[in-house]
Amino acid sequence: MKRLAKHNLINYLQGIFDHSLHGIAMVDDSGVPFLVNARLCQIIGYSETELTSMSFGQFTHPEDVDRDLKLFEQLRKNEIDHYSIEKRYISKAGHVTPVKIHVTPVKSTKEDPWHAIALIEDISRQKKATQKIKAADQRARDLNNLMEETWEIAKIGSWEANLETKEVIWSKPVYKIHGVPLGEAIDMDKAFGFFHPDYRAVAQEIIAKCIEAKEAWNIDLKIIARDGAEKWVKTIGQPVSHNDIMLGLRGILQDITEVKEANIKLALYNSTLEETVSERTRQLENVNKELEAFAYSVSHDLRAPLRAIDGFSNALTEDYLDILPDTAQRYLTRISDNSTRMGKLIDSLLSFSRLSRSQTSFQSFGLEERIDSIIHSIDPPIHCKITKENLGDVYGDRMLLDHVFQNLLSNAIKYSSRESAPKVHIKQISHQDSDEIIISDNGVGFDMAYYDQLFNIFQRLHTETEFEGSGVGLALCQKIILKHHGKIWAESKVGEGSTFCVSLPKKSIDNQLY
Repeated sequence: MKRLAKHNLINYLQGIFDHSLHGIAMVDDSGVPFLVNARLCQIIGYSETELTSMSFGQFTHPEDVDRDLKLFEQLRKNEIDHYSIEKRYISKAGHVTPVKIHVTPVKSTKEDPWHAIALIEDISRQKKATQKIKAADQRARDLNNLMEETWEIAKIGSWEANLETKEVIWSKPVYKIHGVPLGEAIDMDKAFGFFHPDYRAVAQEIIAKCIEAKEAWNIDLKIIARDGAEKWVKTIGQPVSHNDIMLGLRGILQDITEVKEANIKLALYNSTLEETVSERTRQLENVNKELEAFAYSVSHDLRAPLRAIDGFSNALTEDYLDILPDTAQRYLTRISDNSTRMGKLIDSLLSFSRLSRSQTSFQSFGLEERIDSIIHSIDPPIHCKITKENLGDVYGDRMLLDHVFQNLLSNAIKYSSRESAPKVHIKQISHQDSDEIIISDNGVGFDMAYYDQLFNIFQRLHTETEFEGSGVGLALCQKIILKHHGKIWAESKVGEGSTFCVSLPKKSIDNQLY
């Protein structure tokens, strides 16, 4: 009968166990479950048969076993009457499940040995929710700290004033701006006392108007910090009311001393800028006048003796060439040649100096027509093959660009003239904002190691005995292209020819003097 009663009790308890929302287990004094419900099986992932053949230490997380065993032993020895702990189970699949267990002993009899009942609550969801809450709290703290740091860096703080108690609350940056220890009690009278005497009445008027008309304000004022330092602050405020009853004021305060001082310096600079520009203009005009005087001296004073040298050398040639010895004839020829070269140098120098003062007239014109005209004027050797590709319209000063293309074409023909089959190719590539004109030849080329000298005035990469020239042409080309807000560059290899590229904007800034 006793066995039957126990059997019926077990069946009854099993029914309760199976309908519980939590896991339930009956364990013996060795910690082995002899009765478990379906929910516990679901939590841990073991079957009833498997669980009733395992001690709880086998499915408890290794880090939690010792604490659990210690409490269980205390419970078995009647040192405690129950215990509740959070621990972790390891499921059959290896997943870690956080649980909360409540263990209570069941009074034993001679027929029923000591055992305990454990209530197991799956707290996975609570743990996840708690973690999310902690993460959200940490995020909020981080954002708050970031905001405080940002405000402190920007020297911005908040404030609030209670009109009834006259109490004023400052944030940390506001205390710092005023040079006041953090936490010191501030009221409205003390706060007003920090305003510079020249601005105190203005501040009081603003506050009074805000209280009366409930209007916000945004104004720059000057304060005197506790250490005596004068500071500019931007003060922004607004009324705080409820049911049309004024309760107080709140706003922000920013230290703008550095900005104000910079603006004052800028205003002072701007006030003198016009005078400075006028002075620089006068100086530039004087320089231009000096350049014009120099150009006149070159064209007049230097040409006079040059004409004399050239004239007398021609007279000697005409009247005495037959009776002069060979050495004297060579000397006379060198005098005449150098006189001619000097004249060309003077012409080039004058062209270079006039360019800075020349007036530009931008317009669109056909490049192919201009190239044809330039080739005709150069009159290249018959055996020199000149080809053209995609020549269309360009935008710029036609006369100035004629100088550029004439110089580049003349150089291409000159430096390829010693080839058995000299070739010169001119092509145009149209881009969205610019036109690129490329002139290439198969001539002697030059060493790119000396590229930095290429566009310098009076700098030549070939000697006079190799190829004649003044050393001004490419410098003049560069100056003209820069006047058009364009670019000019070159690529070359010794013995394989050279390629010169000119890039011109499709639109000119203005027709103006440069």
